[in-house]
Amino acid sequence: MKIFKSVIDPELVAMLRRGAVGVLPTDTLYGVVASMAFPESVERLYEVRNRSSLKGCITLLADADQAGDIIAWDPITRRAAKRYWPGPVSIVLPVSESVPGHLRPINSTLAFRVPDNKNLQTLLWHTGPL
Repeated sequence: MKIFKSVIDPELVAMLRRGAVGVLPTDTLYGVVASMAFPESVERLYEVRNRSSLKGCITLLADADQAGDIIAWDPITRRAAKRYWPGPVSIVLPVSESVPGHLRPINSTLAFRVPDNKNLQTLLWHTGPL
């Protein structure tokens, strides 16, 4: 285990980009995080949290644009994102058909949040969604 004094520490960024699982402060609470890009990391996150893989987790984004093709955007979800993000509000949104199975819970929705913390947003720009 390694403890970092800053969420923008380059070593932390590198570890998360290689698939590490970690704990980070968000704008509401501490969260267990892993990169969405690594199925084995997402699996480990569920193990650590003792959470059913049938349930989705909150996905942290640097901003709404970082969601790219993950979210099945429509005008209503875009308006909700503009209204509530950044901030301590998670919005449950449908994921697009192209999202890999390890990220697709049983109901094809995930909760997304853009935290209102500039350092955490910077980390997310470097790591991608967590």
